Amino acid sequence: MAQNYEFRDDDVIAPEVYGRIGHPHDAFTWLRKNDPLRWVEPEHYRPFWAVTKHADIIEIEKNPEVFASEPRPILIPEQTQPEMREELIMEIFKRLEDRPKLLEVLATAGEQGLIRSLVQMDPPDHTNYRALVQPWFKPSNIKALEDRLNMITESIIDDMMGDGGERELDFVQDVAVWPPLKLIVELLGVPEEDEPLILKLTNELFAGEDPEMMRAGDDPLSGIETVKSLYDYFTELTEERRVNPREDLASYIANGKLNGAYLPYKELISYYIIVATAGHETTRTSISGGMHALLRNPEQLQLLKDNIDDEDTVKLAVEEMIRWTTAVNQFSRTATRDYELRGQKIKKGESLGLFYASANFDEDVFDDPFKFDITRKPNRHLAFGTGPHQCLGLILARMQMRIFFTQLIPRIKEMTLVIVITGAASGFGKLVSEKLTALGACLVAGDINKSALDEVVEPLASRGARITAMKVDVTARSEMMALVKHAVDTFGRVDVMINNAGVMPLAFFSDHHAAHDAWDRCIDINFKGVLNGIAAAHDVMIQQGRGHIVNVSSIYGNYPVVGGGVYGATKAAVTFLSESLRQESLGKIKVTTVKPTGVPATALGTGVVNPEAVAGILGANATAYMGKFAAAAGGALSPEELDSNNVQYWALEPAYLADQIVYAINQPWGVSIAEITVRATGDAYVI
Repeated sequence: MAQNYEFRDDDVIAPEVYGRIGHPHDAFTWLRKNDPLRWVEPEHYRPFWAVTKHADIIEIEKNPEVFASEPRPILIPEQTQPEMREELIMEIFKRLEDRPKLLEVLATAGEQGLIRSLVQMDPPDHTNYRALVQPWFKPSNIKALEDRLNMITESIIDDMMGDGGERELDFVQDVAVWPPLKLIVELLGVPEEDEPLILKLTNELFAGEDPEMMRAGDDPLSGIETVKSLYDYFTELTEERRVNPREDLASYIANGKLNGAYLPYKELISYYIIVATAGHETTRTSISGGMHALLRNPEQLQLLKDNIDDEDTVKLAVEEMIRWTTAVNQFSRTATRDYELRGQKIKKGESLGLFYASANFDEDVFDDPFKFDITRKPNRHLAFGTGPHQCLGLILARMQMRIFFTQLIPRIKEMTLVIVITGAASGFGKLVSEKLTALGACLVAGDINKSALDEVVEPLASRGARITAMKVDVTARSEMMALVKHAVDTFGRVDVMINNAGVMPLAFFSDHHAAHDAWDRCIDINFKGVLNGIAAAHDVMIQQGRGHIVNVSSIYGNYPVVGGGVYGATKAAVTFLSESLRQESLGKIKVTTVKPTGVPATALGTGVVNPEAVAGILGANATAYMGKFAAAAGGALSPEELDSNNVQYWALEPAYLADQIVYAINQPWGVSIAEITVRATGDAYVI
């Protein structure tokens, strides 16, 4: 959990939170520790109990008589203004005027809407509907599907490799999307030429508020058009399968009967929809998340490569990928009567949000839960749910992931980022180099002090890091061009350029006689050095089709202070360079500006020309700060001031900033963290 995290109800459910950080593990960790069953009232949602412990979710899931799926199976935003809700309902009826059967469904649906699948059902309906397709999952059908999936997966990976030359791929959209999609096509028995339509409708149905996936980005009811298309498609499929039944799941659904009658229209089409959409989206997410976890943990990737022929190892690895990713974040249940859980009285009619991603990182169940460990055993994750609502297709999902990674991993020569960093011999540069190589990055480290650089690089190389060092003066454009060329020659490309080298010659303007040379050097290193780094990497990244430039600025580039005029001006210029580059390179180069506050443990302070100028960056806090500085040197600070988990923490350790730089680099290519400022809660710096 991040230092000084303060819980907010919105953190567990707000789409913008998930869009920014993925599963909100800080919130979940806080809840498990402090309030594991908490009544929350997030904005735009009806209140609910947030259930975050593994044991509690199991207790709820295994008591469907007490905790019902209907009427609120999933936590979704609600219209807060009744008049807007009425307007939306009227608009929905208007859009369905050309679909009389759908209009009839809606007119009798109440709050259930147009879809009622296994997810929305409770016993006895859930039991009866689930039993309709259970006979299909017999060993002969599973074996035939496995054989087909082996052939299909081999073809997908062959296509991914192309002719063996260099090519650009989005792993999620170009690779991970296809195995589960083709599985659904095989499972339902729909024509191969309909794959693009199934993919489109699946993406739209799960789009939520994602403008990339929605049918019409500005249309709040675009989902209705998607549902209409799904009803049209599966109505036609039903008619065909009733005339010509086959040994596919579509035929079991189309011809399934309860009490001697075909399924009601809404439940019939909803059955197809849950099979087509849930089975596709969740497995795609698990494959993508598993691959990302392997990239972030190269030692686990190597372990999997070394044991890829061992079926048990692959099975354990797949389970850990599924736990780590937890593709389904939450379902909801509603109490049918009063019930006591964990000392809290849950009243009849109240909703509970079951947060599976929290349960899957529960410290009471999993040793070191935030460690990705492909040998984890036992692995009692709840990614497939539990109880009556446990995922119907879990056997297929596991089989598909096992086949995919068994075929992909042996073909991988390497999977890593190539990163160039300046100022790598000390301070942030040294720490970032250590952290990035530990994550498996290929690193080209540059610094003007070659002997100090070698002292950083050689121990890393001896531990197996793929790292090379080069003496470089960032003020010389030719040397920066040579540094980038060396990276391309050695590793084939440059994914990330970190312009980190810098100096801080604090001095008053009255010190100009003593400070002028240092100021010239400051301008050359802090400004021209960054400019040279951008210029050196720019063309390579544009030619590659993407890249990421990280420029280290300073919080003192935000506002002028006494004694820091020249230093602050160079850092302000870095911010201007970064933002200009970002605007010019939209969709081509990501840009991150790092703005540290004061970090005493780095060597940056050794360049100060006039120590009295330090007072300018401290302002009215100068006396108190210098007192703490002296106390720190003498070992006299209080435990609270030295504890990063305490709000009195007085001075940031460089590792915390290095962690944030690594975090920014590790974002998906489509996500760019524009600026980073990290400070100690109790620091005395005025900005």
